[in-house]
Amino acid sequence: MWNAMWRGLAKLGGTLVRVATSLGERLLARLKRLWRGHSTRVATDAAYAAAAALVIGSLVGLVPVKDALGAVLAALLGVHMTNRSQPRSYDSGVSRWDDDWDRDERLA
Repeated sequence: MWNAMWRGLAKLGGTLVRVATSLGERLLARLKRLWRGHSTRVATDAAYAAAAALVIGSLVGLVPVKDALGAVLAALLGVHMTNRSQPRSYDSGVSRWDDDWDRDERLA
């Protein structure tokens, strides 16, 4: 009876080790992929590099967290305002005075 219990525990332990190893390998592969993308973006995008430096500086304690959050929110607002293609209005590009209803027929 004790031998069966120890075999079961050993089997469970081996399964847990395999699962932990598999999850660790997946996590490591994902981190490597993210790091390659991050390093490429830092090398090519100056604004991203500045934001990354600001965040790292706030994590280390060189920059106050409030300043870092303010800069990140300002950057997000700037990106939002830049990506707006046109103002949100009901105007279709035609002036409201250019329709036939407002034209005086006597002047034509």
